[in-house]
Amino acid sequence: MPVWGLSGSDVFSELRGVAVELCLLAGDALLCTGLAAAARNVGAAVTRVRDAPGFEAGPSLVERVTAAGGRMDFVAVRGEVRALGEPIRAHADPSVRGVMQRLSLREHTWENHSGFWSERRRTGLRDVEEMLLEGTRVTGYGELTLMERGLELRPPSGELPFILTTRSESALLRELEAQRNVARGLLAVFVLGGPVRRRLDRPTALARARGAA
Repeated sequence: MPVWGLSGSDVFSELRGVAVELCLLAGDALLCTGLAAAARNVGAAVTRVRDAPGFEAGPSLVERVTAAGGRMDFVAVRGEVRALGEPIRAHADPSVRGVMQRLSLREHTWENHSGFWSERRRTGLRDVEEMLLEGTRVTGYGELTLMERGLELRPPSGELPFILTTRSESALLRELEAQRNVARGLLAVFVLGGPVRRRLDRPTALARARGAA
């Protein structure tokens, strides 16, 4: 009467296959958790931005914040950019003044591919200067607090974003909703595609584990 059993190498191969599958499952779970959190946070930001009360920066806003107890949780404040001290002057044109400046150096290259050979040359460098100019209309979303020196817009508590943008509210909402849809789409792909991929990968993983054993 034949006796069926598994040798030590077979058991080790099976354990390796199970370990590979558990690693894949843990990776999918971690990635799905991150995508779900991102979609949830962006969704909360969409709701809060849409429902945020809007105010124009000015003396009357100080009275409103004072009447609210010195703090407003999440508001939209609109106004023009002004320098508190000496403004920053642009390198390209000193008559252009702003309050924020970013300088970057970009490399331009030329590539040629011919058969098995490829060639890459530098054609030049370009300095790029970006500035937030005085007089630009911006909107800030955050927590508004009354301080001794005046009003201060700061990052809100919790996981709500602190936003400073030149876009309109509708354009900002479209961007946030697009980010939320991307996160939801990726989450759906990994939630639905993970089990299918693991089923397809399991025979290959087991075969590799047995071959390595």
